[in-house]
Amino acid sequence: MALFQTAGDIVTTLEKRQQKYNKFGLEIGPQAVVVMADNEVVMGSYVVVNMVIYEVDKPKTAFDVAFKAMHSLDAVYAVEAKREYQFLQKAVYGFDTAHDTPEEKKLDPKLITLIKAYKDFKN
Repeated sequence: MALFQTAGDIVTTLEKRQQKYNKFGLEIGPQAVVVMADNEVVMGSYVVVNMVIYEVDKPKTAFDVAFKAMHSLDAVYAVEAKREYQFLQKAVYGFDTAHDTPEEKKLDPKLITLIKAYKDFKN
């Protein structure tokens, strides 16, 4: 999820991020974006796919729609948010994907602990 102070910063910042990713042969994929005034008041929530901005009702929806768009479009998780998306995938939605390599199936021990705590709390 990316946080911005103004909606005008979204495209410029994501274009710069994509240029950075291009150097490594990667795509940034769908992005959840929140515009906040003074890091306290949510001014807008968006999902960005291929630099097209879609407004949604709240940050939770933006994150959920971006996550589902990644899977619908067969995209990979952004490096910066990989653990968060793996948590959603494994704990909340409970599924595996073709992108889950044997190395990725060996989740970070901290993530395993968090997933277990979430499932215990949920039950």
